[in-house]
Amino acid sequence: MLTARDVEISLPTVRNRLREDNIQARVPRRATLLTRLHRIARLAFVSEHVNWNIGDWQNVIFSDESRFRLYANDKRMPVYRRPGEQYLQCNFVSNVNFGGGSVMVWSAISVEGRTELESLRGACMTAVCYITDILGPYVIPYGPFIGPDFVYMHDNARPHIDHIFQEYFRESETCYGIARP
Repeated sequence: MLTARDVEISLPTVRNRLREDNIQARVPRRATLLTRLHRIARLAFVSEHVNWNIGDWQNVIFSDESRFRLYANDKRMPVYRRPGEQYLQCNFVSNVNFGGGSVMVWSAISVEGRTELESLRGACMTAVCYITDILGPYVIPYGPFIGPDFVYMHDNARPHIDHIFQEYFRESETCYGIARP
């Protein structure tokens, strides 16, 4: 029993009131922790590009990659059930030992178009894989469609900021006219 303002309230009453208002237990969303330096960098980027027009954005290629699990997700999921129903099939979440595998995909967009959605070998992205599987076969050939001074925008994931990637990018900049973000 809970007591509020000298009135006793039972837990089932609280649960019923929550259910009536469609309030349910949920797994919390995950978000990247933004440090003070991250916020400063984002504000600087916005301040620098706030007055860009469509002509400025025509030189930009945005890209991203995502990993999709082939089976259940990694997070705990609550199951609501009545007493004695713990072994009903609807109260189980299937599990595949050793993760069950995943697929990594990549694509890029610009004002004028997009690349195809590419499925990448393996589900782990390293700087070397990023160079050999994405930059060489897709970004560099796509550049001439944008123009000689295209800007390649990525999300600063670890493979994108690794020293191997940075060195490749510097070499590509002189060879292909890539402007760095």
